[in-house]
Amino acid sequence: MKKIVLLLSAVFLLGLGAQAKNVLAEQIQSAEEKINDYLTQAGVFFLATEQDRQPHLRPLGMHFVMDGKLWFGVGDQKQVYKQLKKNPVVEIVALKKDNHWLRYSGKVVFAMDQKYAQKALEMTPQLKEIYNSKTGYKLMMFYLEDATALDMFEGRKPEQIL
Repeated sequence: MKKIVLLLSAVFLLGLGAQAKNVLAEQIQSAEEKINDYLTQAGVFFLATEQDRQPHLRPLGMHFVMDGKLWFGVGDQKQVYKQLKKNPVVEIVALKKDNHWLRYSGKVVFAMDQKYAQKALEMTPQLKEIYNSKTGYKLMMFYLEDATALDMFEGRKPEQIL
């Protein structure tokens, strides 16, 4: 559905002036950026996976938008990586200080291009102590496809972000 909307928006953009194109481009791009900002404001957020019908949660903090996608990373030596490979359907939950909370769900897609891991290591230099040729561990980067994101607040209908 998202791809259809983006395609229709792109076709529509061809007939618009520069100012209208910029406004529409900001709206199209804003979902990933809005979720990224939300996660930044929350600080720590939680990734939910499952293994053998048992839910597993762990805190994450590193994220960024690049090439129009919101990226996260996990180590290839960790159980979370094995869980994501076996069942890529996940949910991320974040709580901001104003008591708004985010539910971001979708299917994990791992990156083939190492430029995303390089960006993560540049952003978070302490990860270089873990993910390097000496340890043999690799930082596996992923984004969510077929995703939905809801901004939740007590007593209010959830606002759909994505």
